[in-house]
Amino acid sequence: MWRRNPQPGPWQVWLQRFAILVSATKGLLVGALGGWLMWHSTLPMDGLVARLESGIALLLLVGAVGYLLAAFLLSRPSLGERCCGAIFDAAITAIVARVIISMAERPGEVVLGNSYEATNAVPQAVILSIAAVWIATSVPMLTFIALTMWSRWSAKRELS
Repeated sequence: MWRRNPQPGPWQVWLQRFAILVSATKGLLVGALGGWLMWHSTLPMDGLVARLESGIALLLLVGAVGYLLAAFLLSRPSLGERCCGAIFDAAITAIVARVIISMAERPGEVVLGNSYEATNAVPQAVILSIAAVWIATSVPMLTFIALTMWSRWSAKRELS
């Protein structure tokens, strides 16, 4: 008789732990950036800039909650919950990567420092490599979901 939850192999446990760790780390990074931007918007500056900065910070904090929700769902035992967590993580990663790539399309817009005399623009290659690393962090999570679904399908097929 087919078991509902076959015992996972060691590779599945390792991939699941790594996927949860990566998703939670991305959530903490995005949340820290959102919190810093929210604090930075309280400093004396132009009113419109502060309002835009707090709006961006709010979007980052929502993204952080999404990543942490994805990490929670990836840790659940049900395959359906794991798939929902993977979809959350992949969707938020796609949005964040698209924003990073759009910053690379306009060179010179991301400037380090508050000085207007010197151009300290971040090179396009650096921004694109950040986007590539951000996308690559989702590979273990997608591999874990695909291999879990494959092992359940093959176990069901063998017992039929």
